[in-house]
Amino acid sequence: MLITAWSTNSRELLLHVTAGETELPDFDVPELKVRKAEYGFYRFKMADHSLELLKITDKFEFEAWLPNGEFIGSLEPILPEQTCRENPLVIVREGASAIPIDANAEPAASRRSP
Repeated sequence: MLITAWSTNSRELLLHVTAGETELPDFDVPELKVRKAEYGFYRFKMADHSLELLKITDKFEFEAWLPNGEFIGSLEPILPEQTCRENPLVIVREGASAIPIDANAEPAASRRSP
């Protein structure tokens, strides 16, 4: 389990339960088994210590938690050989489809007609 982020109001934690590494390249041991568990992103509420599994795709790579509760990230992992993010960023809301962030789009103010 990884503590991924604090909410902007510091009242919630975003946790990521993942299988982790199954190989130990520096040691001569058999491959580790992946345990059965409910993997995914969880919201932990500090007020009542409740834990809630969020409906976010398991392909999501977290980057930021926005004040409105949405998350920014990508839908594909950064590969070890990549030196920078090549995958487009998206906005994710629990239970909804990801919305791509187009870095090349004009800002809304500059698209207005005179």
